[in-house]
Amino acid sequence: MKTNFTKPFFLGAAILALSACATMAPNQSIQDAQMRLSADYNDKKTAERGQGDLANAKSALALAQTLWDNGETEKSNHQLFMAQTYLDLAETRGAQAKVEASNTSMQSQALLAKSNNIIADKNSQINAMNNTLTTRDQQLADAQEQLRNYDMKTTELGSTMVLQDVSFETGRSELLQGGVNRLQPLINYLSLSPNTRVRIEGYTDNVGGSQYNMGLSLARANSVKAILTNSNVNSDRIETFGSGYEKPVATNSTPSGRQLNRRVEITLLKQPGN
Repeated sequence: MKTNFTKPFFLGAAILALSACATMAPNQSIQDAQMRLSADYNDKKTAERGQGDLANAKSALALAQTLWDNGETEKSNHQLFMAQTYLDLAETRGAQAKVEASNTSMQSQALLAKSNNIIADKNSQINAMNNTLTTRDQQLADAQEQLRNYDMKTTELGSTMVLQDVSFETGRSELLQGGVNRLQPLINYLSLSPNTRVRIEGYTDNVGGSQYNMGLSLARANSVKAILTNSNVNSDRIETFGSGYEKPVATNSTPSGRQLNRRVEITLLKQPGN
């Protein structure tokens, strides 16, 4: 009998397992930006005129560091870019204030006009980045919602999807028709979560010898891996295993039971160090 693990409780546990953090090396770019922030606060004109921008940069840098420590490198880089852009804004405003204080010559007016253009451009970059982050977060949430369509359980390794309907003919490693489409929600999720690594394990029924079925089960796992890599999921993120007819989920004494045992299980692995 097929057990359904698609309830929100199990999906929530699965997603939390994926968000576990890894120990990350220090990010030199974040450290450089923090030094730059400190220097800007020590510059009187920049600190006064760019007060709001510096506050935003400080918040973005703190978030960038937290995300980096949690292994969420892509989101961290987004926040770092935001912080650097806010620092650019603050420094431009500080330079503008210094020009205003010096004189009102034609040259100064030209410099002021140029700095105004820089400020407008930086504000546009920030708005564009905010829109990108909002869109990406929504896409990731939608992809997580699609994973509810899978039977999912939390294991020691991570979040495991039992894909019994992505099945195979006896003695064959090619997915049955419809299997590729069945994998599309997983492909969508992996494309939006680039730090997630995957373990694919193939299984067989008990038709044939042990050694034969070990090779066949690995071929089935590699068949699924090929679909993922052909959909631009980096092969370095995927490990495959064959377990033959070990761990059957149904009886091997009936055709329907054997078909259930010809399956793959895909685990979204926990991050290292947890």
